[in-house]
Amino acid sequence: MLGRLRMSIDECIVVFRRISENVFKQSPSTISRALSGVLGKPFFDASKLEEEIKELLTTRGIRADAKFHELEREDGDCKV
Repeated sequence: MLGRLRMSIDECIVVFRRISENVFKQSPSTISRALSGVLGKPFFDASKLEEEIKELLTTRGIRADAKFHELEREDGDCKV
C-alpha cells in the first residue's frame, strides 16, 4: 500500500485496521483454533481478503484485476 498505491502511513493504518477487522472478524475458540492449526486450515476466509483488496484497488481508481507490475507509475518504480 505504501509503495505501489502511494498511500501515506496514516492512510495505510486506517485501511489495514478496517481490512483486518473484516477479514479476521470471526474469532474461533481456542480448541477450534488448535484443531484448525493441526489440520492446516487458515484462521481467515481468503475470499474475504481478496474481496477487501479488490475494493481497495477500485476505491483508488485501479482495476480490481490489475496485475502488480501494472501499478507502476510514470515517476518511477516503487521505492519501498
